[in-house]
Amino acid sequence: MRLRVLGMWGGFPRKGEATSGYLLESDEAKVLIDCGSGVLSKLLFYLNIDQLDAIVLSHYHADHWSDLGVVQYARLVDQLLHERDNPLPVYAFDDQKEFYSLTYKEGSVTKGISFQENERFQIKDLVFTPFKTLHPVECYGFRVENSFKTICYTADGGYSHNQIKMAQNADLLLCEANFLDQDAELALGNHMTGLQAGELALQAGVKKLVLTHLPPLGKPEEIFKEAASVFKGEIILASEGLSIEV
Repeated sequence: MRLRVLGMWGGFPRKGEATSGYLLESDEAKVLIDCGSGVLSKLLFYLNIDQLDAIVLSHYHADHWSDLGVVQYARLVDQLLHERDNPLPVYAFDDQKEFYSLTYKEGSVTKGISFQENERFQIKDLVFTPFKTLHPVECYGFRVENSFKTICYTADGGYSHNQIKMAQNADLLLCEANFLDQDAELALGNHMTGLQAGELALQAGVKKLVLTHLPPLGKPEEIFKEAASVFKGEIILASEGLSIEV
């Protein structure tokens, strides 16, 4: 598998960049995990809109799905220009509110497909297991596996034992780290600190830690130092265009 960071800022992006969006590629699949502000413009550096096999959304906060509307329109225009019939599946939980908008043009362009907590779903050779996180709104992280490797994406959420369980022995942990430890009370039940991200990686026994969902007005290098004070394995600070072979 190869993971490419398209956007890694939490809440809103720094100028010219994007919020949460990650392109996961395997031998068979090209999947966009989250689709935040500015993600489409970054995605198009690496593939054409018709080459995308699916989108998987963690939750309905704007910094994780606000670009879906422009993706839908781009897909529509591509279909019309090239006479394609290739509806794009969009996987998310059904909240009976935002979920209906995942299906566009009666499912001919994009079609919403609901997932359930801890129930696996498959996109070509990739198997996703959604798990709930501690966040003010319903939110899911994902354990993603193929025949060879495992990635765990925490999405948004406070430190929890469930995350440790789902990240166990992952080859790569893509972990949010939106706060410094001095702001741990603000992060509680919402997001993680750098220290907690390092602790999660340590307790789960992961091989590599990538810190993401970084604060656009903060100091990501300080978050990195906190994580490194706990986890002694490889740590990478997410950046636009970062590509990691797993």
